[in-house]
Amino acid sequence: MAIGQVTWTQLYALARRTRLAGATRQPMDIHLSPEESIALADVLEAALRMMTAVMSRPELDLSEPSADELVYLAMEGGAFDWLADEPDLYSDDDLKERFEWPTA
Repeated sequence: MAIGQVTWTQLYALARRTRLAGATRQPMDIHLSPEESIALADVLEAALRMMTAVMSRPELDLSEPSADELVYLAMEGGAFDWLADEPDLYSDDDLKERFEWPTA
C-alpha cells in the first residue's frame, strides 16, 4: 500500500508528540484514521521484520566504526582526493610563528 505524504507527515507529528508525552510522563489519547492505522501497522511490521532479521544474524557487527576505520573508508573511497589539488593555506612556518614565545 502506498502511503501518502499527508499520512506520513501526520504519523511523524504523532511520533514527536508521543515522544514528548513519554518524556514528560503525560498520558496521551490517540485517535487515528483508518489510513493512519494501516500506515502505522505497516511501519511497525516492517520495523519488527527488519529487527528480527538483524538479530538473527549474530555474525553482523553492529558496533560503531572506530576512527581508524572511518579514516580508512574516507581515504580509500577518495573522499579527500580533492585536497591534493588545493593550495596549502598554512605551512609549518606559520605554526612556528604563531607559537613563538618572545625572549627577554
